[in-house]
Amino acid sequence: QLIADPAALFDAARRRVVPPDGARRAWLHAHREAERRAVAALDNRLAESPEFSAPRMWHALGALLPDGCGLYFSSSMLVRHLDTFMCAHSRDLDVHFNRGLNGIDGVVSTACGIALGRARGAPDTPSPTALVIGDVALRHDATALLLALEMRLDLIVIVVDNDGGEIFEYLPSAGFGEVHRKHFATSGATPVARAVPRAIDVLEPNDWADFERLVSDGIFAGGLQLIRFPTSRRLDHRLRGELVDHVRRRIDEAAGPDQVSPSRKT
Repeated sequence: QLIADPAALFDAARRRVVPPDGARRAWLHAHREAERRAVAALDNRLAESPEFSAPRMWHALGALLPDGCGLYFSSSMLVRHLDTFMCAHSRDLDVHFNRGLNGIDGVVSTACGIALGRARGAPDTPSPTALVIGDVALRHDATALLLALEMRLDLIVIVVDNDGGEIFEYLPSAGFGEVHRKHFATSGATPVARAVPRAIDVLEPNDWADFERLVSDGIFAGGLQLIRFPTSRRLDHRLRGELVDHVRRRIDEAAGPDQVSPSRKT
């Protein structure tokens, strides 16, 4: 445990930092250039993907959420896709993440608490909060949506509905077809539209332009908005691998045969 005045601590750390020499500047430049190439490659490849997918949704969401917006998201593949694809957006977001015992219980309730706290912290200014949640986690806490209605919270809920269990597509059992589906997927569960309380409308986008419109309108309309974003867990699994490989190749091509790509972990 370290007990210290934060200002004094960082000032002491600053004095111990060695001024950058040519080698350190070159290292920083190489990584910044690699990041620029990675984002450009990701932008181009995602633009070529017309299907609804979690990777492109997160990439788009980074540009759609305005400065000051709250963002709370569920666990499993959602946080992994966010970390990989919601990048290079200059946004000042109020980000929250709660990793519970299994990351699935009480997610909507927690989002309601965050939205309420943000509203009370800035009572005179709009303070919308976005919740991104999977269909399985939503079913575990769908009745909490009534709490958002009752308290008149400014909460936009984006439900990534991939028939549940995308993270299990990364297990070796995924190659065993029906056996894998039976034990790890949640196919056949109650549809999201039927799991949501009747007092709440479920909005469904027809294409990417419609999705962007629903998110933007929902943020600025206030109140409770719920958007069902349909996608395929197998498509997302395949696309994630393709995108990572594509970006890695573009960086390696730029680095040349005599350089080690900053994109590779040692």
